[in-house]
Amino acid sequence: MSIGYMCAVFCVIGLFSWPMSTAAQLDKLVFMTEDYPPYNYLENGQLQGASVELLLEVGRQLGQPIVREDIRILPWARAFRELQQGPNRALFMTTRTREREAQFQWAGPFTYDYLGLIAKRSKKLRITQAAQLQNLRIGLVRDDVAEEFLGRFSIDDKMVTRGNSSTNVARMLVADRIDLWPIDPRGANRFLKNIGANPNDYEVVANLRAAPLYYAFSQDVDADLVADFQRAIDQLRESRPELFPAGHTDVGATDIPPLQ
Repeated sequence: MSIGYMCAVFCVIGLFSWPMSTAAQLDKLVFMTEDYPPYNYLENGQLQGASVELLLEVGRQLGQPIVREDIRILPWARAFRELQQGPNRALFMTTRTREREAQFQWAGPFTYDYLGLIAKRSKKLRITQAAQLQNLRIGLVRDDVAEEFLGRFSIDDKMVTRGNSSTNVARMLVADRIDLWPIDPRGANRFLKNIGANPNDYEVVANLRAAPLYYAFSQDVDADLVADFQRAIDQLRESRPELFPAGHTDVGATDIPPLQ
């Protein structure tokens, strides 16, 4: 075997290997997610979705397989609080925003997503200006990114009701306790079906904005581990592009213009 050939082999191995000490730290992380389709959700008692499959593949790439059953499925508000407090926490999928940037470490993006305002079709609402929101009741999940997106519209907090989960907020919408629900419409359809409502009775009445989805890590996690996680994602994006949904790079998923 020639020296040149051996060098080439070791170079390739180096590209797809990580220090054992760094990879071993992956086993110490507590991975958390929520039941929020289409990217991470429960089906027949098992966690499914493209973001879950990518996470498992990253673990294999780093030489420290992640067990699907070890991923904790929590209400968003609780998972987000644990991510803020640490230690050794990772939460997906987390929308990366300017307000959250310094709170966590990030690896991604996984895809882009957008939020629409969902309402009962029978109400015949069309929201084109932020001023129209002032007299409408809005329900959202506590600590969800929707609260940041809506914050720029200076909505009276008395008009906002917060729930612990998307299922909780879906029930509020069905029961007419709220008028609007900010959520990815695909997720809304599944939550509405799960509580026995007909998704066809609901519609997107306004678009908010698109945002990138990431794996977020608590600040105490070793930065080298997060960097290795990022490199694994980058390599998989090249070698396994099917693991990454196209997502929405803008809010043009409907013919309704973004809310100004």
